[in-house]
Amino acid sequence: MSTAVRSLTALAAAMALVLGLSLSTASPAQASPMCSDAYQVKGTVYIYGDQSTPVASLKQFYSPSCGQNWGYLWVWQWALDAGYWLRGELAVYVQNETLQGTVPLGRYQEFYTDAVPGYGKCTRAYLSASIYGPNSSTSVEEVTAWGC
Repeated sequence: MSTAVRSLTALAAAMALVLGLSLSTASPAQASPMCSDAYQVKGTVYIYGDQSTPVASLKQFYSPSCGQNWGYLWVWQWALDAGYWLRGELAVYVQNETLQGTVPLGRYQEFYTDAVPGYGKCTRAYLSASIYGPNSSTSVEEVTAWGC
């Protein structure tokens, strides 16, 4: 490698650090399976595990035109960069029924459940997972508030 290329590579890395940019390769974003009018139901649940800063965010969405619900999990970039990942499942819990739309978790940044019929039903997003970090692991079970 030439001296000029090495110098430019070092300069780019230094600028990225100064600007707070990550040089790691992020997991590709998953295309949203939600209908275009989907909106968030109730509030966001922050997933901490054994950290003081959230590792992930859990949300539920509903689409009036499709009559469908989705659970959604976003793993924060700082956590991915630090080597955190989740193993478990994301689902939508339909009141007086079972978990539906269940999807497995892995080494990605975002997850969507399969679409779950939600019109006229009370639903909530559900997460059951182990959070693995560089030096620890923690089990979590979280749900969003009921959306009825």
